[in-house]
Amino acid sequence: MQERCWRDLVMASFTCLVLAGCGIHEFRSETTLHSDGSVERAIYQPQSETPEPAQSRELWQQTTWAGEIREDKWIGSIRDLAIRAEPEKNADGAAKTPVYFAAWGRFDSVAKLPEHFAREVDVGEKRSVKLARRHERIDYGFVVEHRWSERLNDIVRLDDMRLARRELFDLMTEFGLEVLSERLKESHDLSRLKTWLRDDGFPWFEDLIDLFYEWAAERGTHRGNLAQHEQDTQRRLVQLCARRGLKLLEPSEKHFDGQVRDAVMKFVADKLPELIRRRDGEPLDKAKTLEILIWLGLADPPEDRDTEKESPLELLSNRVQEDRYGGDQAFDERTGKLARRIHGAFGAFKIPEHFHHSMTMPGLIVETSGEIVAANKTAWAFESGEAFPWGYQMSCRSLDIDEKRLKAVLKSNPLETLAARRDFVRELAADTKLADAIRQSARDGTLKPLDAHAASEELDASERSRLQRVRKLLRLDSP
Repeated sequence: MQERCWRDLVMASFTCLVLAGCGIHEFRSETTLHSDGSVERAIYQPQSETPEPAQSRELWQQTTWAGEIREDKWIGSIRDLAIRAEPEKNADGAAKTPVYFAAWGRFDSVAKLPEHFAREVDVGEKRSVKLARRHERIDYGFVVEHRWSERLNDIVRLDDMRLARRELFDLMTEFGLEVLSERLKESHDLSRLKTWLRDDGFPWFEDLIDLFYEWAAERGTHRGNLAQHEQDTQRRLVQLCARRGLKLLEPSEKHFDGQVRDAVMKFVADKLPELIRRRDGEPLDKAKTLEILIWLGLADPPEDRDTEKESPLELLSNRVQEDRYGGDQAFDERTGKLARRIHGAFGAFKIPEHFHHSMTMPGLIVETSGEIVAANKTAWAFESGEAFPWGYQMSCRSLDIDEKRLKAVLKSNPLETLAARRDFVRELAADTKLADAIRQSARDGTLKPLDAHAASEELDASERSRLQRVRKLLRLDSP
């Protein structure tokens, strides 16, 4: 266990920049927002990832169980799933795995939606991961603007990440140096290694983590060309490592991601004899170098080695962990908490989950961070890791008309098109007095409040121009 922790420190920043995972869990939701603010939602997600309170049948119109359905196998709506009172079972009577929970219902408001995705992440304190939702309804009299947002957050805090990065590096290097000192204390000098870790190792580690953060934070602005963004980041990784003496292939070359481990192994194999010297001044020999590489997980043990027997470095690791940190489990918990403060709730090494969300809005969609599916429907497809580091935001804005008010006041619908609704809302959002007059006219069923506003002698030139544009949009004669 301890050698994996040390290897992860060496490999983490490279791996997260060049490797892509595939999802093992599917999370789906289908949401419809109604004009009155009520919400319909259907969900399909792993039962093990669904909070127990959210599985209550009393919360939903219908609940059911299902097996795993990959994206390319999905047909129809969540509501089309067969209704099952309990999970499917194998021939031996055991439940088939994985088990998925599905449910749907209608709720009076967004606040009434069950909290069906929630996690507590232990980083020394509990930090929550959830889907936070918000709905805002803005009444412009004849047009109602709906703003919907739903955000999958991560637990990362930039200042805290920097502290954890330092703490993790110090913990792991202190542990590693203590083990090596015990193993080599009679014959070797580790002072050069200690100096290199302080002056070069940690600044390099900082640069790698910073690059990882920058790559992740900028993904949202490169969604149209993520492959190019990936290649640009890999090119910067190559340049960053080259300055430290580690040569990686250019991104255009084949098997870029597959050669990182080999490149790191060669770099460490060359660096160890340079930084660890025998007492007589001679460099670390090949046998000791290989022993350390195997311990770090960068080289494979010889085929004739008894895999059941621990090496001297493994035995020393166990002893140091027991004496200094309370055992390997306590050590792993400590390093794990620090690592989560750096790479977030979903983990640099954990295979991410797939999320598929669709949203049907009242009226016509004027703006969305997702993909337009229909005039009133949008969708998002992403992996949980995309919430790192600042969260994944799903937002949508639509413009709905109040036909009853329009027909009562204007006897027609001049705001049928999206362009007309957008222009109407833009003008009213910039003029509070005009917006109040329109709202009052809509509520009263008469143009008298709007006419009274037009007759005001207090309107300046820009307000009168805006009034004329609104009257034109409503196909009204100039007063």
